[in-house]
Amino acid sequence: MMDLSTMIPSGLNDFIELIIAFFMVVTATSVTVFIQHTITSFIGTVEWNMSEIIKMILPLVGVVVGGLITFFIQQSVIRKQQKWDREKIEIDNFKKGETKKLETYNRILEVDAIYIIHIHDHHTGKGTLKIKNFNQYVRPLLFEIFHLLDEEVANSLNNIEEICERQRVMEDDYPDDYEKLSDNYINIISEIKKQFRQYRESNKRLKNPGETPEF
Repeated sequence: MMDLSTMIPSGLNDFIELIIAFFMVVTATSVTVFIQHTITSFIGTVEWNMSEIIKMILPLVGVVVGGLITFFIQQSVIRKQQKWDREKIEIDNFKKGETKKLETYNRILEVDAIYIIHIHDHHTGKGTLKIKNFNQYVRPLLFEIFHLLDEEVANSLNNIEEICERQRVMEDDYPDDYEKLSDNYINIISEIKKQFRQYRESNKRLKNPGETPEF
């Protein structure tokens, strides 16, 4: 943007500033004289006794008190509104997180049904977790929402991770490693199915408020 002051000669610029300063002084003097004249006239026409002073002060006190009350009420309303807004954001974020978690749980159950992740021997009652398939199909999904996982699911996943990490570092297996791997994976799937049962029961209660939930 062009600076107009650069287009005015230096002498003319100083003269304009002097004129402005003069008018400011004249204006300030005029206002001061007017205030002094008003106060003098007021003092000359009012009888300054206590009752008159109280009559003058009371309205001012009322204005100040009313202003303070209004201020504190407004502050209280603002704080409550801010609290409601924060709670609404937290609730919205929680709902979004729960939706994402259930969607991922659903994908885990889907890949568990499609691929051979876990084998259960009906004759011996023992199970075997196929680590390669688990790492390829299930593990990435769980870590995608690790911050949203239910406690039981997160604990079982951590147990599997610890066993696999120890086996990799030590290059050795404990006798009960594979049983623990199997048990922890079963816990993950069981907990996911439990979450879906609770979700359905919750929706059922919303539709039929009088019914008792079954888990």
